[in-house]
Amino acid sequence: MKLKCIGFIFAAAVQIGCSSSSQKSESKSTQVHAVEKPKPVVTKEPTSRETEDALSSALKSQNSETLFKAATQRLSTNPKDPRALIALAQYHYSKSQFGASEYFLTLAEGVRSNAPEIHNNLGLIHLRRGDETKAIRSFRKAIELDSRYAPAAAQLGSIYLKHKDYARAQPALEIAYREYRKNPSIVTNYGSVLLATGQFQKADKVFREALKLDDGNKEAVFNLAILLVEFQNKNQEGLDFINRLKFLGPLPEMRNKIVVLENKAKLALNQ
Repeated sequence: MKLKCIGFIFAAAVQIGCSSSSQKSESKSTQVHAVEKPKPVVTKEPTSRETEDALSSALKSQNSETLFKAATQRLSTNPKDPRALIALAQYHYSKSQFGASEYFLTLAEGVRSNAPEIHNNLGLIHLRRGDETKAIRSFRKAIELDSRYAPAAAQLGSIYLKHKDYARAQPALEIAYREYRKNPSIVTNYGSVLLATGQFQKADKVFREALKLDDGNKEAVFNLAILLVEFQNKNQEGLDFINRLKFLGPLPEMRNKIVVLENKAKLALNQ
């Protein structure tokens, strides 16, 4: 907001008169009235309750600039408000300012060390920096504080799945799956760990759930094709999913496997 400056008001004496050779010159001056000085504008500082309400509204709005302003005002009345500290961490994270984000999360941790969301957010920062070891430590700490904390479980499970550590991935993804049944990526990840651990019937059900949520989910189509051809001997249905994946446009890492699956399914059907 731009501050408006009140300018100075000047009052000058004006000389009025007339003169001639036959008359005595006479001068009169106007009467000068004192100008009242403007009263300073006093800005009322927001109360603690007002800043708390403003922060709650800003968190719902998901507008980063509104959130930054509300969180800053809240800290002016309560410097140790963990919600405001986490909100500022979120703001800086959205700007890829990970050092500042971690700083505010560390402050929040000092106030409320048992909050799983703080450790989950620290894990996200470590992931963005490429440090999976620290990320895993933070996500595990979040789950230790709350065994059903799904955001950290989803992240932890996806890391373990990527590294084919299925024994650790499954319990984490089960937590995430129970909470995020409407998230096709998480549902697909859970199906993938079921497939990898030989739970084929459950995997089939879960992949189909994922496709109901997103019928263009390439990972779900690909994994379901593998399941049908390699483990369930449902070659024609497997070919249908392979053709569907070709239509969608497979990811580069899927192409060689698709050729192998297609040849295997066609060979089985021609016997």
